[in-house]
Amino acid sequence: MSRTVEDWMPVLARQQSMAHRRYDQLFGPHAVDLLTAAERGEPEAARMLGILLLCHDLPHEARAWLTSAADAGDEPAAILVSAFPHQRRRMAAELAYEFTLPHYDQDRADGAHPTGAEIYYRAAAAAGHMGATIRMGLIYEARGEITAALHTFAQAAAHAHPDALDHFERLNNQLARTQVGGT
Repeated sequence: MSRTVEDWMPVLARQQSMAHRRYDQLFGPHAVDLLTAAERGEPEAARMLGILLLCHDLPHEARAWLTSAADAGDEPAAILVSAFPHQRRRMAAELAYEFTLPHYDQDRADGAHPTGAEIYYRAAAAAGHMGATIRMGLIYEARGEITAALHTFAQAAAHAHPDALDHFERLNNQLARTQVGGT
């Protein structure tokens, strides 16, 4: 029995392009949703994708999405496009952090992939934003991922974040009391 084009359409619709697979590997399902929306011409999705890419030090790829968003009237994208190249990553980290704050949710949507908020905190932290690094430490702590939280707080302390050492010491002392009490 031969298949018609109509038979193949549902199969083809479920297949992802190489770009979709790459973004899924880099950032998870949230980025695939952003890519799909950006490809449909949604400026906010193109901006957010550009911000993620800048934070992960992929400036040429980021510029294409940011330019698309800026051309559609997105002001933050236009600011990033017109900024000096050496400032873009830092600015993108700040935007990722700021855009995430009102939407923060520490839970993982499906138990395996981070939520959109966590993706932006991770991106901002990867670009050196210490406030986002602290937020990631708090996310890890809230989930009970104590080793990751301690490591993250230590990273922020090494960069002289004013709250990092307090978080590290508090969590380390809590861990020490738990281990002493549990043995």
